[in-house]
Amino acid sequence: MHGIVVDTADPDRLAGFYEGLLSTVWIHDEADWVMVGTSPNDVEPVYPRAPGHVAPMWPDSAVPQQVHLDVRVEDLDVEYERCVSWGAECRSELNDRCRTYAEPSGHPFCLVAISVNMVR
Repeated sequence: MHGIVVDTADPDRLAGFYEGLLSTVWIHDEADWVMVGTSPNDVEPVYPRAPGHVAPMWPDSAVPQQVHLDVRVEDLDVEYERCVSWGAECRSELNDRCRTYAEPSGHPFCLVAISVNMVR
């Protein structure tokens, strides 16, 4: 797999948001799309311009969520401040370990503060 593609009306803004959230750097950009990540050879998020993009209305299913990312963090409160400063909007606090946000193009994502163990 080469990348995870997230449509947006504003590739620069969305790439900048995820660059901060995921602690990545800009790898490549053109007039209508941007890729951020850690290495050009890894699977990285790609943000193409999608004219007429309609933001999801999660949790309302009138416009489906289209893509959903869970990002594991150490401290939900610290990450809340960072996300909001980069243009995210907190949509719900599901419990003391998970908060759902909308990023600048309206796609939902969750910050989760959980410990995960390898099972294989």
